[in-house]
Amino acid sequence: MPVAETDRLILREATDDDFDDLLTLFNDDDVMRFYRSKRDEAKTRQWIESSRRNYERYGHSKWIVEARAPREFLGYCGLLVYPIEGIDEIELGYMFKRGAWGLGYATEAARVCLAVARDRFGYRRVVSIIDAENVRARRVAERLGMSNEREVLDAGVRRVLYATSLSAESRR
Repeated sequence: MPVAETDRLILREATDDDFDDLLTLFNDDDVMRFYRSKRDEAKTRQWIESSRRNYERYGHSKWIVEARAPREFLGYCGLLVYPIEGIDEIELGYMFKRGAWGLGYATEAARVCLAVARDRFGYRRVVSIIDAENVRARRVAERLGMSNEREVLDAGVRRVLYATSLSAESRR
């Protein structure tokens, strides 16, 4: 059952059936360049289970993003409660396979996630924590109207915190 849809994309909960696609995504050197480490089979299963627990606790997590036609796994995008410098924030995170880069999928999926954050969950602030060197991810945040708020230290890595305020006026 879709959580959200656009003309080109379907966002849905992760299932065990996504294991192979996620494992491939998490082991692509280019995709994982700005992340702490790749994920083996056990860590990929933990990611899926963590996604389930987040649904149970918060009603959202990182959603699988599929192309509508032909139906194809593209990556993930979604909302996660994430502690930043001792404060729980709602983080918008996204990761897409290389074949999906440069086609506007990340921006499109992230935009619908912001609408879900505002309209379904009533969140008024969403952030993205992005590696300072990850220019592609930073461009997505900027296209969404997110502002570079400050640098943060996240698990010992220098990252940039992008933030946006969500309100009825921010509907696009």
